[in-house]
Amino acid sequence: KARGPLTLFAPESIRALGPTTESLFIVILYQEENPGIEFEYSLKKDAVKETPVGQSGGYSWTQASWGECNAPCGGGTRAREVFCSAVDTFERVDDGLCDPYLR
Repeated sequence: KARGPLTLFAPESIRALGPTTESLFIVILYQEENPGIEFEYSLKKDAVKETPVGQSGGYSWTQASWGECNAPCGGGTRAREVFCSAVDTFERVDDGLCDPYLR
């Protein structure tokens, strides 16, 4: 549901009240230069579970480096991999050891 002032230069806002168990896909069609997209989300405090602690002190999600842009003249996208790793060594481990709600 769009909210906020509906003027020519006002930013658009979408709010989806949850919880939801489905994936959310936001597709944007712009007709001018893309000024960027800002987003935020929140989780209920009790929705986060403790991750198991291993010999190394635990596990967390790690972000790899950004890949190259797929359109060298602008308007493309860049991506990076997120994977579960040991906290002290950053060694990749099974994704099941990290909290999926924190990914």
